[in-house]
Amino acid sequence: MLHENSQRLIDEWQRQTPDGARLPQRTAMSPMGFGPLLSQLFILGCDRSGRARFRLAGGMVSDLHGRDLRDAEFGPLWQRDQRHRLQVRLDEARATARPLALHATSESLHGTRLDLEITLAPLEGPGGEADRFIGLYQLRAPTPFLTGRPVSQLSLVSTRWIETQARHGASGSAPHLRLVVNNGRRVA
Repeated sequence: MLHENSQRLIDEWQRQTPDGARLPQRTAMSPMGFGPLLSQLFILGCDRSGRARFRLAGGMVSDLHGRDLRDAEFGPLWQRDQRHRLQVRLDEARATARPLALHATSESLHGTRLDLEITLAPLEGPGGEADRFIGLYQLRAPTPFLTGRPVSQLSLVSTRWIETQARHGASGSAPHLRLVVNNGRRVA
């Protein structure tokens, strides 16, 4: 189950997806509309090879990593042996137009353990391709104050697709049922 803040991001992502469209336009998702969650939000832009770079990072996200993340690559924030798995998931999310939840852990340089839920939802650019993600960092458990104590590399515990409500076709009607034959029986 998603944290309520992560669910808020996904709900807004779905609201901004027009009927018949795979994804919301990146211009439709303004981080400013999330008010108190603004410090937890980030935007990733993807280059032609699919590598993701921060276009924008809220204060909490930057503070956790101990630096301004604008134009920094997303992959190197993760342990080296997990970067390929992460890249595959990001590529799949872009190709299938599905949001993704990452469960991650990390430790501050002073040994404070963090448990994070990182939500990523793809966005459509002007060329019609998913070329951005809007995302949210959510602490999964109360954590002591970390000012001045950035985290080390993130460790990917698990990934999972976020289930969303089925979107209707351009006409606004529900998809038509199809007849399937299973062991000689017709099943709708």
